Amino acid sequence: MYSCNNKACRFVRPERRRSYGVIVLVPWRRLWYSNSRGLCCNRAPCYNSFTEEKAMGQICNRCFTEKPLTEEFFFKHSTNKIGFLYQCKVCTSASTKKYREDNAEVVLEKKKNQWLKFNFKRTSEWYTKTLAEQDGHCALCPYIPTDRRLQVDHDHKCCPTPRGGNRQTCGECIRGLLCENCNTDLGRLEGWLEQIQGTVVPLAGTWLYRAVKYLEDSA
Repeated sequence: MYSCNNKACRFVRPERRRSYGVIVLVPWRRLWYSNSRGLCCNRAPCYNSFTEEKAMGQICNRCFTEKPLTEEFFFKHSTNKIGFLYQCKVCTSASTKKYREDNAEVVLEKKKNQWLKFNFKRTSEWYTKTLAEQDGHCALCPYIPTDRRLQVDHDHKCCPTPRGGNRQTCGECIRGLLCENCNTDLGRLEGWLEQIQGTVVPLAGTWLYRAVKYLEDSA
């Protein structure tokens, strides 16, 4: 025997059918209808059915509060019949916030992967492999990353990335992984090398020697 839960019924009787619309048996909070207002087990109108009455208002399937069906109260959704999510913005934001708090590590790792893919056309597997090839530290110094990842270095002549602007690259000019200090100093060194004339012969074993060799190997 199916029962109701306040304003929204948990299940609909599977034998109930209409000639002008079919009521489908689905779990609670995911009730779907077609061209008719369904009836719950107590023969009361079901608040989750889709009718023309929802053009003016929609009842959130989480807080069961009726709100105007506008972008002010509901997020848009292209695949839903009503064109919006069935949860209001307040409930959607609250559930999203709770998920991020309960799965902080998963969300952080996903953001890092999205950053690599969007800006450098690389994956986490590439980062792990490159870091292993560099013996687990920066390519120019012994710095070992702990809580933050190393920065992805690329040739700025190929893909300029001004501060505060677009940081996307073609993915073909990636050179290695550097710490924040080495990445900044390397950019200044490249600008200095363009201004001087002749060749630079730094002392072996110094940071300048490793940086010049790093640029020559990645050219």
